[in-house]
Amino acid sequence: MAPPQLSWRRRMNNLARRVGEGHPTLFAPLLRGAAAQIDAIDPLMMIADPTRLTKGLGELRRALALDVIVTATPCAMEAQALGTSVDASAWPRRVVAPVSPDVLATEDFSAVWERSPELGAALEATRRLAATLGEETVMIAALTGPATLAAELGGPQMIEFAARALAALTREFGQAGAAVIALIETTVPGEGWSDAITPVANVAKFLKMPTLLAFDGVPAPATWPAQVVACPAPGGEAIESVHGVALARDCARWNGGDAAGARIAITAGEVPPETPLSALTEAVSAWQSQLQA
Repeated sequence: MAPPQLSWRRRMNNLARRVGEGHPTLFAPLLRGAAAQIDAIDPLMMIADPTRLTKGLGELRRALALDVIVTATPCAMEAQALGTSVDASAWPRRVVAPVSPDVLATEDFSAVWERSPELGAALEATRRLAATLGEETVMIAALTGPATLAAELGGPQMIEFAARALAALTREFGQAGAAVIALIETTVPGEGWSDAITPVANVAKFLKMPTLLAFDGVPAPATWPAQVVACPAPGGEAIESVHGVALARDCARWNGGDAAGARIAITAGEVPPETPLSALTEAVSAWQSQLQA
C-alpha cells in the first residue's frame, strides 16, 4: 500500500526543517489586493477591514483554485505600525517620513501592530481563516524584508531594530495560523543584513514555518543566507540546496517551466491589484497545465 500523501501544510513544515522528499511545486503568487475585485470595491476599502479581507481572500482562492491564501504583503504596514508616516491615499502604502528615534526603545511589540489598520486586519484575517481552513490550504504572510524595513524606518542603522520587530511579527503571524513566512526585499542589503535574517528565521523555524526570501527590483546577493529558503528569479544562478523561485509580478510572464526543481513558487512582490480576474484565471490555468505536461 502506498503511503498517504502529505498535506501541503505538512510539506511546508518539512520545508522549514529542510527534510522530506521533493514534491510538486506549490504555486503561491502573492495575491491580496486583487481580492477586492470579488466585490467590485477599491482595495483600500478591503485591505483594512478584516471581515471584507477574510471574505475576499477566501473567495479569490476558490475562484482561482489555489492551494494558498496570502494574508499579508509588503506595503509599509510594518513601518506604519512602528510609527512612520505613510501616504494613505494609494495602495500599496508609501512611507513619507521616517520614524522617531524613540522607537528604538521598544521592547514589547504586542500592542504595536494594531496601530496599522492594514496590519491589524491581516492578522485578524489570518486568525479567522485558520479557524475554517484545512491542512490542504497554506496561509502565507509576506513581510517587508529587514533591509527594506530599516530603510523605511530611517536608514541602515535601523537594521537590528527592524530584525527584532520582524521576529516579533513573525511570531504573531505564526500563532495566528500562518504556515509560511516570506521576506521581500526591495532594498540592496548592507552590513549586518545576514545577521538580521537570523532572528526572523529562528522564530519561524520554532513555529514550523519556512522563511522564504526574494528580491524585487534589486539584485540578489552572491550568497544566500543559510537560514532561508532562497527564491531567486528564473534564469538566475542554479541553487543546489532546497529552494523556491520568485516569479514576476506580471501574471502574463508566469511559466511553469521556470519552477523546475523548486518546492514553492511565489512572486517577487504583490501581484498588481488591478490585474483582471480573467487574466489571473487564465494564467493560473496555464501554469497548472504546464506543470502537468
